[in-house]
Amino acid sequence: YIDCVSVCYGAKKPRSECFPFFKDSIEFMELWGSIMANPKIKKIAHNASFENMWEKWCGAGAFPQGWFWDTQIAAHIIHNQKPVGLKFCTYVNFGVMGYDDAMDAYLVPNAQETAKYGANAINRIHEAPIAEKLKYCALDSLFTYMLYQVQEPIIRKPWNRNAFALFMEGFQAFGDIMDNGMNFDEDLANKQLS
Repeated sequence: YIDCVSVCYGAKKPRSECFPFFKDSIEFMELWGSIMANPKIKKIAHNASFENMWEKWCGAGAFPQGWFWDTQIAAHIIHNQKPVGLKFCTYVNFGVMGYDDAMDAYLVPNAQETAKYGANAINRIHEAPIAEKLKYCALDSLFTYMLYQVQEPIIRKPWNRNAFALFMEGFQAFGDIMDNGMNFDEDLANKQLS
């Protein structure tokens, strides 16, 4: 499930806000769903493909509209031979490291979950102290937005712009495929193989 969410806004002086995800509140979920469904509200994420699926399956129940930027995709395009994790990009671009240290222990599943669910085991973020968790989440949004501001002039160049547009469209198409599956005629495939 989603434990907390954060948003960042303000082009000249970015500000980030974080709050618990009140899944049991009808009022909160209606408001959150209207934000996610509004294509005029531009959405930026680091690994938007993950956020897209998580929002559909555990959030408001639909894919967000208005995807505008994925800082992970942009990082791949800018330099495809370097790590593209948000923590690495934050350190390389802003000299900040360790802002996630207090959360490290909670971002991995416990041994029982791992034994039971393997790679699908869920982390323990819900066990983290609320103040540190919200600070970490807010900083993730802030650094993602700041990273977008660094990347945008580079991606705007003609040789990067088309690749970025293709990947942004592609992750959403793959989201539809993951959510709906693909028809596969097993009998026809077996016939073709024999």
